[in-house]
Amino acid sequence: MKELVVARHGHAEPFESKARDFDRALTRRGRADAVAIGMRLAKHPWQPQLVVASTALRTKETAQCLVQGLNCPGAPILLEARLYLAEAAIWREVIVGLPPDSDKVLLVGHNPGVSQFAQWLVGEPDVPGFSPATLIRFTLAIERWQELAPGRLADERREDSRTRQRPE
Repeated sequence: MKELVVARHGHAEPFESKARDFDRALTRRGRADAVAIGMRLAKHPWQPQLVVASTALRTKETAQCLVQGLNCPGAPILLEARLYLAEAAIWREVIVGLPPDSDKVLLVGHNPGVSQFAQWLVGEPDVPGFSPATLIRFTLAIERWQELAPGRLADERREDSRTRQRPE
């Protein structure tokens, strides 16, 4: 079994800020929300062996805040340029290339790619959208990341900054 958590970055500075989209930082609320969902995820208990984030500033900061909330300061954070504004197909490429010994992985990226990937993996187009600081945890009925395919789920659980959870 492999476990995958897919998260959308926290609330970021508005587009009207002086920063380029790539360089937009999290707001105070965005940092607090990301730490909070990390703390809720830690209650299950769940800790990643690897964290993979887009190279954009807001996703790097979200990954750091999630690690803080999960209380796993030693979790390695790998920055992956392909995840910046990536579509579902790129998410899959990144995941199948993960180290085989990493059984619990947290990926942090952007919408609409996060939602598209979750819809692809669940195999249903009605997976609710991802607001900022939302994550979904998948337990996958696979032994190797290369086996990743729609419908290979053993379980899924969704959490966001408003503590809403996807019905079981």
